[in-house]
Amino acid sequence: MEQKLKSEGKCVFCENTYDQRGIGRHLDTHLAKMAKENTSTKQTTYCHIEVKAYKMFLHLFVKGNLTMESIDQYLRCIWLECCGHFSGFGYNDQEISMGKRVKNVFQPGVVIFHDYDYGTTTRVILNARNTIT
Repeated sequence: MEQKLKSEGKCVFCENTYDQRGIGRHLDTHLAKMAKENTSTKQTTYCHIEVKAYKMFLHLFVKGNLTMESIDQYLRCIWLECCGHFSGFGYNDQEISMGKRVKNVFQPGVVIFHDYDYGTTTRVILNARNTIT
């Protein structure tokens, strides 16, 4: 009997395991709690970004003042890098600059793509789930 692939992830905050649909909602509750507890006078913007590629997924909690290049480098490191191919972000048919700040790209509900290797392209979808300050 063939075993069905189960896609789940572990929460970095409480270490509980959730399926692909549930972990995003779960992480949003941790992020909301963190935002409430942040009493610092220096406001920092964070973006909660969901990354999907078929049944694989990843949730990123990224400082808003970082550039898109930092997300590109992270995706290369964890999933994509093999031979130093070109890559890029886009929205519809518009290219998103690697130098653009994360907080200026990822507003809640925005869905963009990241293409790696323009010969045999691997595409992942990035969805802005939440932004907190």
